[in-house]
Amino acid sequence: MAFEYLMAWYMLTKQLDKFAQNLDRLDDFDYPDIPRHYQEAILIYEVFTNKKIDLKGRQISNRTLQRARIFGNIVNRFSSSNRMQAARATAGDFGDTYFFYFNFGSVIIKR
Repeated sequence: MAFEYLMAWYMLTKQLDKFAQNLDRLDDFDYPDIPRHYQEAILIYEVFTNKKIDLKGRQISNRTLQRARIFGNIVNRFSSSNRMQAARATAGDFGDTYFFYFNFGSVIIKR
């Protein structure tokens, strides 16, 4: 559980370099797949650093890749001065994602 807390801390504080450095520890805990929020953080890290992470045979799901493209397309429609509009436009479908948290600093819980 300490590993999950550490990774969550790195994600919450947007220290994606440290997050990426610890991804190989997934092997230490027998993760068969990469959790969705980790996948989202990996994609953000790769875009911002232009570095590819060795996932050691694991993959980013096609669903996560598709959702990243859709989220990016919606956000890119708004200028940086319209961040609130971009947040409103993505909140319904993406409010519970790391994409949303990383861009807007909060999450929206669906009920």
